[in-house]
This record gives sequence, C-alpha cells and structure tokens, in this order.
Amino acid sequence: MVNNFLGRRTSEIRLNEVESVVMAQGPFAKRDNYGNFTANGRGHGGVTLIRIEDPNSAKKWVEIELEKYKQEPRQANYLRKYLTTN
Repeated sequence: MVNNFLGRRTSEIRLNEVESVVMAQGPFAKRDNYGNFTANGRGHGGVTLIRIEDPNSAKKWVEIELEKYKQEPRQANYLRKYLTTN
C-alpha cells in the first residue's frame, strides 16, 4: 500500500489466485531479519511487500493458508487480511 498526500494505492490478491510465494533477503537483511515478500498470482502481477520484518514467517503463513485452501476452500483466510494494513 502506498500513502501520500493526495491518496492511497493498494494491491490485493486472493488466496485462490496465488501461484508462488517468493522471499528475498540480502546478507544484512538476513542478519536483521527483514526482507521482501512477493505473492505471484494467476493473471496478476503479484503483491510485493518491501522491507517487512520476518518475511520467512510471512512466507510460511501463506504456504499454510494455501494448503488449507486446497483442502477446504471456504474456510481458508484470504491473503488480503495479512497483506493489507490501514
């Protein structure tokens, strides 16, 4: 999400559209436990969170939710709940 004086821009992706999850950390980011997290989707360029704390946990959480969705699509949470902040 991008906020500025004139407005806000958000990007969302539904869990059933996620095809891959990528986490990127350089050596200093790994040491300080932050990095970039991207969820790529079908027909969607993807959602990227830049410089988030503990991106490995975010990646694991999305992978767990994807498995839940595959087993029971109606009970899984949407990725939007995790990625959207106000």
